[in-house]
Amino acid sequence: MGQDDQVIVSGTMEELRTVDFGPPLHSLVVAGEMHDMENTMYDYYHVSKVQPAQLAAAGAAAGDSGSDSDEPDFYA
Repeated sequence: MGQDDQVIVSGTMEELRTVDFGPPLHSLVVAGEMHDMENTMYDYYHVSKVQPAQLAAAGAAAGDSGSDSDEPDFYA
């Protein structure tokens, strides 16, 4: 986590079976009850909203600082 070439995708185990996460290392987070903020991020990164080309490009984006991220900003 926190690497330049990280890929973040959320979904069910069945949905995630179709995702190529690239070479190791990998992290898997299994969530229980989630806060509204966590649900927002889960939806933001859901596999249904990420195109396969975006996943492939994410691995090629080494050096991207993430400063142009369009993630929801909960602290604004």
